[in-house]
Amino acid sequence: VADALFGEDVQIESEIAGMTMPSRKAVAVGLYVNEALTNCAKYAFPDRAGGTIKVALGPENGGWRLTVHDDGVGEAPDGSVQENDRRKGLGGVLFKALAAQAGAKHEVGLPEKGRRLDLVSVE
Repeated sequence: VADALFGEDVQIESEIAGMTMPSRKAVAVGLYVNEALTNCAKYAFPDRAGGTIKVALGPENGGWRLTVHDDGVGEAPDGSVQENDRRKGLGGVLFKALAAQAGAKHEVGLPEKGRRLDLVSVE
């Protein structure tokens, strides 16, 4: 995915723990990561500016957490800063549907720099 979406100026760092989950959940998690990276390619680094995307998956509190955090512009496509997925768009609907399929909760945050998406298991 990285080779298809980003040039050499965007680095993807991954920290993936060895863990197991049912295939239905694993597919939903993989699709969630794909959508998150696609959104980073579209919005996080305008004008092909460089940056870093960190993808982490690991156990947390008896469940698991997936985080996709970019250090890009951290804004919605219309230039507004929006948290908690208030944007009405297909991407937000897709993230929530994939979260439900994975038995998880979709969270959006705007840290000091960039945007952070979390998929947190609830089952």
